[in-house]
Amino acid sequence: MARFTVLTPLHHDGKRFAPGAVVEMGPDQGAALLRVAALGEPPVQEEGGTGHNPPDAPLGKLLHQLEPNNPNHWTRTGLPRTETLTTLMGRRVSASERNRLWTQWIKEKNP
Repeated sequence: MARFTVLTPLHHDGKRFAPGAVVEMGPDQGAALLRVAALGEPPVQEEGGTGHNPPDAPLGKLLHQLEPNNPNHWTRTGLPRTETLTTLMGRRVSASERNRLWTQWIKEKNP
């Protein structure tokens, strides 16, 4: 079994998982959901740490600037578009970086 962070509401094994939750499932099933951005990699547990990635403050501030009704800012699955974040940041923002930050941002908004 592999652990993944839920990025969009998910129903798995008869249970509902909200964004920010960690779910365990087979790696093949998890890989398929990673490809469609329903799941992200779980936070890295550092020795003595809490298991949460530190927020990336500059990119985190950009999430507040995205327009909820602007389709150029969001993917069909409701995640911020990496192209938009790349333009706003002035540097390349990868999907994995976006997913990590989005997971952290959702956790902070919904403690």
